[in-house]
Amino acid sequence: MDGPIGYVIRGPDIDVRFFDGAPVGIICRQCKSCLSHAYVPQSVNIPTSHQYGFGHTRDLQPLFSQELITIIRGETEQEFAQISFPNIADYSVVITQEIVEFDAKRRNVKFGPRCQFCDSHSYIVGATPAYLRAKALPDNGFFKTDLQFGGENGKSCLFIIGKKLKQKIQSRNLRGVYFSDAFG
Repeated sequence: MDGPIGYVIRGPDIDVRFFDGAPVGIICRQCKSCLSHAYVPQSVNIPTSHQYGFGHTRDLQPLFSQELITIIRGETEQEFAQISFPNIADYSVVITQEIVEFDAKRRNVKFGPRCQFCDSHSYIVGATPAYLRAKALPDNGFFKTDLQFGGENGKSCLFIIGKKLKQKIQSRNLRGVYFSDAFG
């Protein structure tokens, strides 16, 4: 196996739920999948002991610290949106249209049955190790995978970064941020 072409950015569980109290229409009433990835709750209460550079809510929604977003913006030329929470400015949801295709066949990803209401898979498992359908990625690249892994409303894409961007993030020693290899 050749070396990695990029890295999956990872972080710990930050001990909050993203979709608790979500309004009707955000979560599929049948399979519980998220129907609107632009949804951001009015508030999240992240315990001080769980404030990291990057982390996931209990329902697998990735949250980026402002410091991490600043590093990424400073290194990449790719555009992405940042949606902050009304009650906490230090954390945001990041939305990028820069997509890298996950190689589901090579990784032997398992897809659950499709929901009759929203057509989402009930689950998708097999994210690690990450195999991408790309031969190379830009050194300062910032992408999300086309697949969202997990089950019900606990599904999320992987965020993939290039080698130079990984080095820059590592040099800042952000609490809780770690990486796993992404192969092409």
